[in-house]
Amino acid sequence: EAALADPGEPWTVFAGFIRRLVAADTSSMTLALAGRFTPTPAMFELAARSNELLGELFNRVRPALRDDTDVHDLSVITEMIASIKVPDRDRTMELRRRYTDLVLAGLRAPAPGAPPPAPLSGQPLRFEEVSARWAPRTGAS
Repeated sequence: EAALADPGEPWTVFAGFIRRLVAADTSSMTLALAGRFTPTPAMFELAARSNELLGELFNRVRPALRDDTDVHDLSVITEMIASIKVPDRDRTMELRRRYTDLVLAGLRAPAPGAPPPAPLSGQPLRFEEVSARWAPRTGAS
């Protein structure tokens, strides 16, 4: 909601949002908890609302992103960054900031007149696939 309310330039809004999301470390919770319990209907409602807001933000900043980026790429990207973990917490955060910068560079639309980037392989994750990860896994502890 804060990113949507930010009147700034689309790339700056987007990059700030991703950096705050990585710093908040909420994606680590997804990695640790997905499939380990049955979410309540209220949790699914919150997830749907979050997905809706993310879609609105994505549509707003879309011109600043490479053409083949999809909204659901963002969940996977933040989870990949959250998986970076070394014993030293400060070093973990330094590495996460570094890889956030690298990922953001890859997401940014090319400058006007620059050649387009090579197309991405495969299709992006669908919302159904994101949501399905929360279903309890057989044998989950």
